[in-house]
Amino acid sequence: MEIVIGLLLSLRMCYNDACLCERGVVVFYTMEEAAVLCGFLELYLNRDSVDAAVRKNYEKFRLGLVQESLGRDDYIWATKALSFLRPHWWQDHEDHRALENALLKTQTLALKTKK
Repeated sequence: MEIVIGLLLSLRMCYNDACLCERGVVVFYTMEEAAVLCGFLELYLNRDSVDAAVRKNYEKFRLGLVQESLGRDDYIWATKALSFLRPHWWQDHEDHRALENALLKTQTLALKTKK
């Protein structure tokens, strides 16, 4: 029993119970979260009418997502983009909840990730 308690104390739960990770290991998006994020952002940000700087930031975010190399600034940018596009979230679909969870995780990662 003491070994189990010690093991549990040496590990920490991610905020949404999606993974169990050792201290110091970077928490990252699940495949589902990454797919929902990229699918939604791609739909609205990969257009000619969107400012080139915004498209460039989206491409940087997408590449960092694929390479699992996102930094604090990337999470902050994604939080702002998702919050700005919130009125366009798919209210009638299950993906609305997935987007909300992804936004919460992005906000948490922005707060917890060092510069």
